[in-house]
Amino acid sequence: MTYKQLFLMLIFVTGISAEAQQKDHRPIFPKTTMVNQIEYNNSKYSQDSIGNGFLLLENNKIYAVTAKHILLLAKTDSMQTVSFNGELKRWSMYPKNNSEQRVIIDRLFNESNNDSLNWGFVEKKWLNYPDWLVFSIKENRTDIKPLRRRTSPLQIGEKLYAIGWTYNDKDGEQRVYEYSYLRTKGTHFYMKGIVVPPKAGGLSGSPVVDTKGLLVGIISTADEDPVTKEVFTLACTTESLVGIMDSLQRSPFKKNRHR
Repeated sequence: MTYKQLFLMLIFVTGISAEAQQKDHRPIFPKTTMVNQIEYNNSKYSQDSIGNGFLLLENNKIYAVTAKHILLLAKTDSMQTVSFNGELKRWSMYPKNNSEQRVIIDRLFNESNNDSLNWGFVEKKWLNYPDWLVFSIKENRTDIKPLRRRTSPLQIGEKLYAIGWTYNDKDGEQRVYEYSYLRTKGTHFYMKGIVVPPKAGGLSGSPVVDTKGLLVGIISTADEDPVTKEVFTLACTTESLVGIMDSLQRSPFKKNRHR
């Protein structure tokens, strides 16, 4: 099964209906998540709302974060790698229930001409694919709370929560979906759905947090058990984010070419 098929499979991951949210005892989290609006100079490639994003507090600085594979679905024809090549007009994030609040993106720190925006390239390395985009922030006009990264390991059966909106979540406050941790493989960890949306398309880029609200991962893709055919949601680990954050501390970054 290809990575693209696995990614699209995320749309059909099921568990207890999200309508059960009013009957459970999941934590209530602060305003955490936003959706991405990507505007290109050629507006035919622009996306008004695609995937989710959030703010990360790391080493006393705040960054904007989303899933890298979103660019596979929201790029211009000439964008072959993780580089905007001057074609990006503006990237912003906003709470889906309040488009007046905005985070305006400044620079993409992990831009790379060696990181292909091709499904085949991603498929070959998808379980070792650091599915993160990390941006500096030009302007923040929101009351979104930045997340802090957890450093201790996950435990089997531990409850985890994805915070965000699916495409079917048209309006209202950010949703909280519940999972349990199963295992880690490469740069991703497997989660079993407990209280999840009937269709999870659009949840990519949502932060995955523990019961204390500490960041442990980012919603990335899905995988199917070859025997039982059960579908699991996969999140990219924060360990795969550490390398990006460490590089920010080691060297200054030049302005990106889209500026």
